[in-house]
Amino acid sequence: MENKKHKIQTRNTKSLLPPLETFRFKLSNSLNNLNEETEMFSNEFVKQCFMLFPLINKEFAKLVIELDCPTNKGDISNTDEYLT
Repeated sequence: MENKKHKIQTRNTKSLLPPLETFRFKLSNSLNNLNEETEMFSNEFVKQCFMLFPLINKEFAKLVIELDCPTNKGDISNTDEYLT
């Protein structure tokens, strides 16, 4: 049986920067907007951190689409390619 792997096309690095910078900017803003008056590791702080997960997931999904990365829910083997 032939093993078919998705290949991420080699692209100009400069074309990858705008989507990556947008992702970093939104993530950074979200982290900076955590209530600074809340004591770190208090229940309220942890709650605010957990509320960031859906936003991070949504923004990461946008990033993958903008970078035109091939995705397949059942194919975990490509995870390393996405994260490197």
